[in-house]
Amino acid sequence: MGKRNLMTDSHNVFDLSVVVPTYNRAELLREMLLSLQDELTIYKSEYCVEIIISDNASTDKTREVANSLLDLNINYSCNNENVGVVRNIINACESASGRFVLLMSDDDLFIPGAISELLPYTIQDDGIGIVSGPVQRFSSVGSEESLGPVLFSLQKNDRVILKQGFQAFSYFFLRASTLSALMIRRDLIDIAGVEKHVSSLYPQVYFSGKAAKLSDAVYLPNPVVKVRDNPITHWVYSDDFMASAVINILKDLVHDEPWGSKAFSQIVRQRIWASYGPLYESKERSLVTFFKTLRSFAMVKEYRQSATFWSIGLLIGLLGTRLIAILRRCFRSSKTYGTK
Repeated sequence: MGKRNLMTDSHNVFDLSVVVPTYNRAELLREMLLSLQDELTIYKSEYCVEIIISDNASTDKTREVANSLLDLNINYSCNNENVGVVRNIINACESASGRFVLLMSDDDLFIPGAISELLPYTIQDDGIGIVSGPVQRFSSVGSEESLGPVLFSLQKNDRVILKQGFQAFSYFFLRASTLSALMIRRDLIDIAGVEKHVSSLYPQVYFSGKAAKLSDAVYLPNPVVKVRDNPITHWVYSDDFMASAVINILKDLVHDEPWGSKAFSQIVRQRIWASYGPLYESKERSLVTFFKTLRSFAMVKEYRQSATFWSIGLLIGLLGTRLIAILRRCFRSSKTYGTK
């Protein structure tokens, strides 16, 4: 069967498709689904919601978890072989039938009340094409949970309407470095376009940026998900932490826009500030690892030509880890390089 074009297929069976790519995280997947179950039970008479679980050939009990939660409308499929994290996300999106698609990592958790904030947009006809909000980082050891910082906050007490084009794009391009709780209207999800960037590890950045070019966006004031600091990942970053891949996505999306040059400069500047995180972490490992990471970033022209980038690298290279830790607390709100 040929690939569906989500941008022209207008047949919506559900109001919302919660799309969950997963691989060998059965118990974390169960925890995530349970964080969704109670609220969906409350609203099941008002909204029609499906959960798409795309299993990337797991060898644990992922299938059993998906089949055990009978109160959820789960559409589970399993790849015959591991097709990689990006292809699995694309497969999950192609399986969606909802008017909106809500992307969710298998190890993150919905914050109570978040679904009630998101669902009304799935049935409104007001031109909104993408909705999200801040995220709350957390870590857990056994039953103990420790909250980290809130990221991507606009420091507002009410929702913000971001107009399509520069305003929506310049914010959502950065917010989309974290996968979870990005809700995008399905007809705006450009599968054909993202195929050019399958090596990026960031298909959601392309999806969000494309949607923000074409429609207004809503940004909620409070965190909608808790994003887990998970030491176990099933992908490998490039040595430059995907910097060149993200720059290529950015160039692809803004090259034909009158506001493109302004957005490009602003986003590159913010991405360069965010290089502090991987540079700091590489310095913690060893000086050799630090210089390898610094050199890899410097292979990207936009970083190499930035005085800010070299200043960050010089400070981290010269300072001890204790002073670096103080700086890290100062710049932690700029940490947008990670993918989830």
